[in-house]
Amino acid sequence: MKNIFTCFVALFALSCAQMSPLTGGYKDTIPPIIIQSFPANNSVNSNLKDFYFAFNEPVDASKLSESLIISPYYTGKKEVNYKKNEVFISFDTSFTKNTTYIINFAGGIKDVTEGNDLSNSKIVFSTGNYIDSSSVSGIVFSPLENKRVENALIGLYNENDSLDLFTKKPTYFTFSDKSGLFKINNIKPDLYTLYAFKDENKNFLADYKNEPFGFMHNSIPINNNKKNVLVNLYDEDLSELKLLRKRNRGNVYELVYSKEVASVDITSDVNLDYSLNDNKNVVFYKNFNVKDSLFVVIEAIGFQNKSTTDSLYISFGDEIGFKKDFTHLFNTDLKFELEDTIFYTVQLNKPTKAEVLDYKILLDTMLVPDSVFHKSGYKKINNFKGWFKIDKGSVFEFLDNHKSLYQNKELNDSLASILDTYYDKINTNLLTFRIDKGSVISIENDTLKKISKNFSFKGDDFYGELNGYVLDSLERKRLKVELVSLDIKKVYNNINQGSNILFKNIPPGKYYLRVIYDDNLNNEWDYRSILSNNISEEIVYFEKEIEIRSNWVIEDLVFDVNKSVDFLFERLNSEKE
Repeated sequence: MKNIFTCFVALFALSCAQMSPLTGGYKDTIPPIIIQSFPANNSVNSNLKDFYFAFNEPVDASKLSESLIISPYYTGKKEVNYKKNEVFISFDTSFTKNTTYIINFAGGIKDVTEGNDLSNSKIVFSTGNYIDSSSVSGIVFSPLENKRVENALIGLYNENDSLDLFTKKPTYFTFSDKSGLFKINNIKPDLYTLYAFKDENKNFLADYKNEPFGFMHNSIPINNNKKNVLVNLYDEDLSELKLLRKRNRGNVYELVYSKEVASVDITSDVNLDYSLNDNKNVVFYKNFNVKDSLFVVIEAIGFQNKSTTDSLYISFGDEIGFKKDFTHLFNTDLKFELEDTIFYTVQLNKPTKAEVLDYKILLDTMLVPDSVFHKSGYKKINNFKGWFKIDKGSVFEFLDNHKSLYQNKELNDSLASILDTYYDKINTNLLTFRIDKGSVISIENDTLKKISKNFSFKGDDFYGELNGYVLDSLERKRLKVELVSLDIKKVYNNINQGSNILFKNIPPGKYYLRVIYDDNLNNEWDYRSILSNNISEEIVYFEKEIEIRSNWVIEDLVFDVNKSVDFLFERLNSEKE
């Protein structure tokens, strides 16, 4: 009888263990709800170190310790325990007196059945006799990408602290949402500095080598509700530029730096050939007979004009201990279609003997003389940069003139037929940029293989046009207007100067229209380092995408730059409705 009872109990336990949840019905999508808390939400004169929360259903708080956000920043330690529908949080040190705090669960608590988390749930309490109610709100934005930045940390710091984002954790903070919007509530009235950065490693400190950051130029007085704050994020490596190592590699002498080098200034008794490879390596080449070491002073200049100067002796061996293949990278701003001016860059890994790049332009297989197109170029260290511009009408005129040369001559029928066939078969829509094999010779006497790239003309009815003007109440004259592809890879410059807008021969597609306030008139956008406490040149985008259509002109477009931030906020608000 005892064995039968034992067997029954075992079967009952097994059946219980194999029970499955009921299927069907509505899926629970509602996160747990706080039904009781100590301290209560919006309580004052709270000096507790042990917090208690009760929910309307069993919860899982196993991730709460990592997810919990406390603002202003709490420097002490915390311990989280939970059981069924109750959560207990113990703090080892007291909170600051007369301060309003926000405890945000940030998804660290979820129900045990469906995993619905409390992503937006928070508790506000004060250690003083009132709740601070000031706030600051705005948008975190990436001007170079025309994108709002999600999940950026926005921090308020004491006014007198400088560059706190790299060394100190913020007093008040929050994170931007999917629309780039942020709002910090319950702020104590005071003067603050505001910084924003992508806190990828979640340590509440900005990493200037790996995380983009931005700041408000002036301190912000917060004594009520400050709205429509725009914070722009940029990448800037503030680490020190320094020489890491140097080595003799036979016929070359190599210097390796800690970060990118834009240019170098070299002082020595001998004219040295060198290259700047991978933007970090300076390589000297043996181009003279020298038995002893050579004293050299080299200033390496990084971006934002940060530099380092080193004095050293360099020497070369007799053997060829290190020789790389002569390689190149060839890039143009346009891929295949010949639309307007084409900018090119030929990056070489060795110095060259020539100071000018020798290249040819061909119409199909016919060489086009230099007189038919405009071009310009220069050499910087071991790189060639330049542009060329060719008009389709000029090409056709050249072709007609070329035909007339033989038509005016007395040719036998056979030769005339051959020439007629040749001209008839010329593809007048195909243009080739070509650097012939052997035309580029390195300091080590090796040559490049042939480089070529084809471009095609499109008919006039393929392109579109845009005209209008920029409306600026401040009447700033230094305006650079650009039409930019949505991937930010193609940039078309305004034909006109100043506030009048004119874009011609633009391929159909969608674009951004933007204005750059070119303060120093160098015709390019300039970033100003956070160390200078100066604002980078402002980039303002038109509030809508521009659609260019074939054989179509957008006329009299008005770009009111003064409303750009308002438009940005209005667009965000309309998206949320």
